Amino acid sequence: MTETKRYLLLTLFPEVVPGPCGIGVVGRAAEKGLLQFSALNLREYGEGKHRLVDDTPYGGGDGMVMKPDPLVRAIEDARAAMPLGSPVILMSPHGVPFKQSIAHELAELPGLIMVCGRYEGIDQRVRTHFVDRELSLGDFVLSGGEAAALAILDAVARLVPGVLGNAESICEESFQRPFLEYPQYTRPPLFRGLPVPDVLLSGNHAHIRRWRLREALRATLLHRPDLLQHADLTPEEKKLFAQVQQEIASTHHAPTTSAQRDTPVVTPTSQQLNPTTSAHDIPVASASIVQTTNALPALTSEASDERRLSSIPSDSSEQSNLCSE
Repeated sequence: MTETKRYLLLTLFPEVVPGPCGIGVVGRAAEKGLLQFSALNLREYGEGKHRLVDDTPYGGGDGMVMKPDPLVRAIEDARAAMPLGSPVILMSPHGVPFKQSIAHELAELPGLIMVCGRYEGIDQRVRTHFVDRELSLGDFVLSGGEAAALAILDAVARLVPGVLGNAESICEESFQRPFLEYPQYTRPPLFRGLPVPDVLLSGNHAHIRRWRLREALRATLLHRPDLLQHADLTPEEKKLFAQVQQEIASTHHAPTTSAQRDTPVVTPTSQQLNPTTSAHDIPVASASIVQTTNALPALTSEASDERRLSSIPSDSSEQSNLCSE
């Protein structure tokens, strides 16, 4: 029998569970026993008559900081209750940016303990000595870590074997390769004069696969060129990428501002469009593409600087306007 994956949130608001994890394919998987979502109320570990979990920061400053004792006792109880090998993960602006590869990694584990901070953050001693990992969703501030934790759990849970009806669909989703997903269409074949691409109606699976790969490259180049910065393209992908650049260069027109009228269009040379050209040698085909994509980064293998992303209020002055609830 398949072992149930267990996910536990440490939060001041246990009513958020299961939230989005209780609906759709993930919710149905929980009903079948493949997944279990629960919450541990941090207020139960609070101190004194009012169950306090926060206090003013040493050294002064606005806002409140979550106290170490209630939080650590909750973490210790969670470790004792959860399967061995379930890491304690804190949603934190200091955390590693969450991405699909991390979701796959976490989906292999028997469980996760998600610590959801509030106020100006948590006591540093908890972060240093009682948390296994810190994750972040992005460069924005939330009122607490609950929304970020639930987003991560949804991304992780759907990768657990048996959760999705068609396991192959995972392989075709955005970010499985360093590309966005190709465009999707369904019935009717003609909607308000807008047709479905003929290739999708052809029944030729080889042509469909190639079209989808080319359109995935096109969508990524136009909307998320940063994903291509470390792309290790296959020979087929390099050839299709060059074709997409040439097509965009011949059809895309930059806005007609006075400054842009004088911007020269750089046409790809035959060498640049050579299928054997390495990924990092393929330039953006025109100035208009650069403007559209915010300057496609060079396709190099060099590691980019880690961006410090923020998912919850922290002890930084930038977030000091968030007060205790």
